[in-house]
Amino acid sequence: MEREARELTGLLRNRFDPEVGEILGWYHWLRFAVTDRPSDADAALSLFTAFLLSGRPVENVPDDLLPNLAGAVSGQAGASTEPALLDLVL
Repeated sequence: MEREARELTGLLRNRFDPEVGEILGWYHWLRFAVTDRPSDADAALSLFTAFLLSGRPVENVPDDLLPNLAGAVSGQAGASTEPALLDLVL
């Protein structure tokens, strides 16, 4: 599974793809739930922040991560057209 995650990460090097970001975000979030490694939580937060800022629905991210995501996107939420994202940070 780690090899596949590295390959997916390679797809994000030139341009963020929200679908790939969502998959990798969940991968890191679930791995964090099992291993409690802060690096996985940080990766999930970064990926889901970019996912939300790309206009994707907030319902697709882990509920437990929403408070951290609100802080991460608060300065950039005005650029989003996703109403639920604006509700998250307001």
